[in-house]
Amino acid sequence: MIAGFFIALMLLLFAGISGWAWSARRRDDFTEAAALALELEPSSVRSGAKS
Repeated sequence: MIAGFFIALMLLLFAGISGWAWSARRRDDFTEAAALALELEPSSVRSGAKS
């Protein structure tokens, strides 16, 4: 009984996170994040920040 409840809860959690990640409101954020990998120079180097 508890195992079935746990599986249903995990399924709902997965569906919720998937819906959030693929929503249109997140598209701009993910497009920007994808472009970060293609930058020639990391932003931390440009701003003079030290690791």
